Parts: sequence; C-alpha cells; structure tokens
Amino acid sequence: MSSTYFYKNQVSLIMLIVSLSVFLGALAALDQKSVLFSILGILYFLILMILPLRFIFILLIITIFIDKSPVSFAGSFVRIYQLIFIPFFIKLLINQLKEQNFVNIPLKHSLFFWYMTFFLALPHVLSVKDFYIIIIGQAFLYLLYYAVYSYYIGVDDKNIQLNLIKYYILGGLLIVFLGLVEFPLLSVGLIEGYDRGIGIKSPSSLMREPDWYGVVCMYFALILSTLSLFRMKLFQNRITLLLLFACIVGLILSMARAAWLGFGLGISILFVALSIKHKIKLFKKFSVLIFISLVLFTLFALFQPSKAEVVLSRINPYTTMHTDNGAANSRVASMLIMIDFIKLHPWVGNGAGGMAKVATMDHVIKKYIDGEINAGRGNANLILTSLFDSGIIGTFFLVTFITIYIKIMIKRYRETRDPIILSFLISFIGILIDFMLNNGIRFGFFWVHIALSLAYANKNVYYPLNNKGKFSIT
Repeated sequence: MSSTYFYKNQVSLIMLIVSLSVFLGALAALDQKSVLFSILGILYFLILMILPLRFIFILLIITIFIDKSPVSFAGSFVRIYQLIFIPFFIKLLINQLKEQNFVNIPLKHSLFFWYMTFFLALPHVLSVKDFYIIIIGQAFLYLLYYAVYSYYIGVDDKNIQLNLIKYYILGGLLIVFLGLVEFPLLSVGLIEGYDRGIGIKSPSSLMREPDWYGVVCMYFALILSTLSLFRMKLFQNRITLLLLFACIVGLILSMARAAWLGFGLGISILFVALSIKHKIKLFKKFSVLIFISLVLFTLFALFQPSKAEVVLSRINPYTTMHTDNGAANSRVASMLIMIDFIKLHPWVGNGAGGMAKVATMDHVIKKYIDGEINAGRGNANLILTSLFDSGIIGTFFLVTFITIYIKIMIKRYRETRDPIILSFLISFIGILIDFMLNNGIRFGFFWVHIALSLAYANKNVYYPLNNKGKFSIT
C-alpha cells in the first residue's frame, strides 16, 4: 500500500517537472524575461502552497493594510495580500472539498443581489473597461470575505482565535508606526512624499496617500480606545495606551479631516454605548491623552511655528477650506457630477467604474466649480457612488448589507458584552463615516474586517473575568 502510494507520488512529481520544463522551454523561445518571471511565480506559488494554511492566513491579515504596489495589471495595482490570497484560497478550497465542509457565510443574499444589480446597467455603461475591472475586483473581494470568514469560523481553539485578531491589529499598527517614522524624514527633506500643497507634508506610510493613512490610524485608534477600557491581556494596558497614543498622533499628522470626523463621531457613539463606569474611564484616559498631545504640540509649535499654524487652520472649521488646496471643492464637484448623472438612470445606475471616465472629461470638469476636481476624487461618497454605479436598486441592497451587519454586531455585543465585538462595531462606524467623504469600500481590509468581526462574533468568544478582575485573553 505504502509503496504504491510512493510510486504514484513519484510519477506525479515527474509529470509535473516535465510539464514545467516544456512550458519554460516554450517561453524561452519567445522571451527570456517571461522565463524569469515564470520561475519566480512558480517558486512563490509552490512555497506558499507548502506552508501551513494558518501561516498563510497570518501573512494575509498582516499584509492586508499594505496598499502601495509597484506592480499593476489591467490598470489596477497588484497588492501583496492579493498574491498571498490566491494560494490561500486554493488551499482552503481543496481542504473544504476533501472534507465536504463548506461554510454558510452570513449576509450572502444581500451581497449576491447587490453584485447582480451591477449588471442591470450593462446596456449603457459609460466605460466597459472600467466596468469589468470593478466587476472582477468586487468578485475577488467577495472571495476574500468568504475565505477569511470560512477559515476563522473553523478555528476552535480560543487562544488561536485571539492571537489571529492580535496579528491583524499588529499588521495595521505596522502601517501606523512607519508613518510616524516617515514624518520627520519628510520634514527635513530626506525623502519625497505626498505633497498636497498645504504647507506641510503628511506621511502616507504604505498607503497610497495621507487620507488613507489617516483612515488606518483612525480605525485602530477606535479599536484601541475601546479595548483600553477593559482589563484585557490581548495587549497589556500600558502598551494599549501607548499604541493608542501613536494612532492618534498618526491621525493628526495625516491631516485627513474625514478621518478626524470619523474618529470624533466614533468616540462619541462609544461614549453613549458604555456604562457609567466605563464612561468615566474613557473620559479620564482621553483627558490624559489630550493633555500630552497639547504639550507635544506646544513644543512642535516652538520649533515649527508655520507648520503648527497650518495644523490649527486645518482643524478650525472656519479656516479649514483655506488649507485644502481645493480638495473640498473637488469633493463637492464630484458629488454634483454624480447627482446629475444619477438622474439619467436613477433605478439601475450608469455602470460601475463610469465615474472614473466622467471625472476626466474636459467639458464635464469645466462645468462643475470651474474644473476644481482632483484626480482620484471621482468617488467621494459611498452612497452617491453606489447610486451612480447601480442606482436605487443596487444601493438598497448595499444599505441592507450594512444595516444587517450592524444589527448582528449589536445583537452579539448585547449577548456577550465582549469588548472585542464592541471595538469591531465602533471602528466599522468610524470608517463608514469616513467613506461618506472618501469612498474606500473596495479596500481589502474593509472586507477582512467584515469577515473577521462576524466570524468572531458568531463564535461567541467570551472570556469571563478571572479572580483578579481581568479578562484572561492570552
């Protein structure tokens, strides 16, 4: 039996080697660069397929926040997490086929119907190329959601579940700290960065621009703000406060006003949701953090008075419009364009991706606020973008999806009083508020957040207080 099994494996291996040799030989006759990239691609794929599934999953959730990429394909950047996800999904699917154990994921109906509504606009799409890029990209994100949820819900060991959450948080904090290192280097001119023309260069870390760096800082600031109120061992309390402070500093340096708004409203909602005891804790912690921030800002103002003035002007609602280099006008222009185009096909929309083409048309740009629309501002609002892409019908299913998600998370939190569930819920509300001014629903981390939070909540992972009054999460 064992010798037969070994013989079959040998034959399979030989056939694989011969097939690869023929393939590479054929490529060599055409292009030597193709051979190099093919060898590297095959090695990458084989290495990842050999690694344990859990290790690949950890790599996936750690790299999910890395948005910069030097590689592009069909007009879209190929990100690190996408390269890791492909072998992860294949390996997960093989395991599920072997065990005949497919996971029934939540929200599948609203997601399916939302996806199908994109095709209602197919007869009159504004840009066929952009339409199919969005369609394929959205399908990829759904697979990401399915795979992350399926894997995590299958993990029965509670410590492993929580360690995976910790790796996910550490992956985001890597982005935060790289931005903090980047800022002084930008200030002294050692590196080139993203310049908005507002008098101060903000870090973008491994995100495409400072606005998205601000979103990551805001997202984890809300998570850590929630976790810091409970005596948990996910991170030690002092370390949690230090990480929270780093996220708040990164958030301020990003100059991302939408992220500031998301953080402020998120904290306000958290304050309302907490008990009186935890409200007092939240007030005390933020009083200390605000005091430290003011001291540091005073020192910053002494050495960099002009830049400190820019920060104050950007925070002040009355002067903030003077510091945005037309960004606010750009958003307004984008929204006005979408509103006018929504009227053309209110029920089914103009086709996904169409705004990317519209925002580059000279006659359209000149018509709205004298052409003050910046590149990348074509989709400035989540709801308006959805109405533009898939109309009232598609937006109905999108809103249904978001509403059901929030309802599930609220229900699970009331059942368990688990602070991790609350942190996921509050951070989701924060990024949702941000997406009303910067639509980022097609970021991979958004779908990983949905998958991880639902899987965690549905596992009902709850750790009672130990005899020292601490949550035992190690």
